[in-house]
Amino acid sequence: MPEIGISRDRHSLSHHNGDKEILEQLTRSDEFNVVQFAYFLDRLSEVEEGGGPLLDTTIALYGSGLSYGNSHGTTSLPL
Repeated sequence: MPEIGISRDRHSLSHHNGDKEILEQLTRSDEFNVVQFAYFLDRLSEVEEGGGPLLDTTIALYGSGLSYGNSHGTTSLPL
């Protein structure tokens, strides 16, 4: 994610083994992704289709298939 000064990919960041520097980068990566998702939703709300905002007829889901990426944990997932 060169846009925010992170040279590692998201998957390698998730295998942080508790390293504070990598966890900080992972947090920045997550924050960046949430901001981008919010931007996408805002754009959907600005597009008119069928008499209203496109967002009104859109289902959007954001999340992960893992509960804990460091160990590929899959327990306690909300879905």
